[in-house]
Amino acid sequence: MAQKLMRYGATYHRLQEEHCNGTCRFCKVDVVCEKEIRIELHIMDLIGNAEIPASIKFGGDPRGCTVKLVFLSGRTNDFGAEGVIVPGA
Repeated sequence: MAQKLMRYGATYHRLQEEHCNGTCRFCKVDVVCEKEIRIELHIMDLIGNAEIPASIKFGGDPRGCTVKLVFLSGRTNDFGAEGVIVPGA
């Protein structure tokens, strides 16, 4: 499960970089990227099926982490104290 989450996180991060650079081959101008939506759904399914008590925070800025898990306990490992980062994202 962790490997899939990291793989999806890395793909999501790459898509955000491509959006930022204007080179996303999966997107049309001013249209939401279908692949980005699919990756978000895969991540939500993975977390939901594993019954991990966390919400997911997606970020669009590729200079930082683009996928974080937000736990009710308040546990964090990022500089902004927002959540636990997904490695590769």
